[in-house]
Amino acid sequence: MVQPLISLIICTRNRAEQLSRSLKAVEKLIFDGAWQLVVVNNGSTDKTESIISEFKKNSSLNITYVYEPVPGLSRARNAGVSNAEAEVLAFTDDDCYPKEDFLTRIFSCMSNKDYDFCGGRVLLYDNNDAKITVQEKNESLVIEPKKSLYSGLLIGANMALRKSAIVSIDGFDERIGAGTRYAAGEETDVMNRLGNKGGIGFFDPLIVVNHHHGRQSKSEIKSILKSYSKGRGACLVKAAFSSDLSKMKKVKSWYWNKKHQSISQAYYETIYALLFLIENRFSRAKIVEHPFKSLVITTKNSAESILKVRPQ
Repeated sequence: MVQPLISLIICTRNRAEQLSRSLKAVEKLIFDGAWQLVVVNNGSTDKTESIISEFKKNSSLNITYVYEPVPGLSRARNAGVSNAEAEVLAFTDDDCYPKEDFLTRIFSCMSNKDYDFCGGRVLLYDNNDAKITVQEKNESLVIEPKKSLYSGLLIGANMALRKSAIVSIDGFDERIGAGTRYAAGEETDVMNRLGNKGGIGFFDPLIVVNHHHGRQSKSEIKSILKSYSKGRGACLVKAAFSSDLSKMKKVKSWYWNKKHQSISQAYYETIYALLFLIENRFSRAKIVEHPFKSLVITTKNSAESILKVRPQ
């Protein structure tokens, strides 16, 4: 099989119906070259496995199915990275519909060897949904190294990373992100760490994903904003304890960010920042090492899946 030029990674957990719609959109992607679809089932207990199995059986796409039993989006994304065959890694979510030129736009952007990561716009698919988890910025932007990347500039539903770059920093921090106590922010953390090491990013408004998140009630909106605050708190503490950047700059950035937040958002961000700091014993925050090169391959007895098992 021809070596893929780009790998698209989608992680999913207990969203079978949403995933089914997303995969239909993925099948319409247009890319002039070989590419790979990596679908990571993060321990789903609904019919996700059968949805993926049926899609794989009927699709002509190059599909790699990975089963990661331990919940956590960062862990699932690391499993996806481990199984990706291309150097350019694109990411979207299981409730998103990328535009048909999504892969083409990402590959064009990442063809600039100066860029270690990039991303683009995330727009609402259904205007009845709450206007959250979107990025409507229309201007392109080079993200210089050693800069503090604010939460929400680049969103995990529409991002790309160079595989060599993400492996060099040991992947996503499995202590943060959906499925953990610190329920968001893993993509911002990764891009900040890449920037700390001199990596350059790019925001391209021509790279577009439509987000069909379905959250409309006040309770759903409150819940997701609370999650974002938790993850943001952990990310800011990690950044503040980085030796590569000025702590004073981080404190100032945090201050100005909090001035534009609601009391509730500021409260949860502060509480979970302190909790993250306490849990890590007031020492410089370190990511959980992801041993990409020491994965053991076993098989799971259904849906032609591959289970990647790592030493605990």
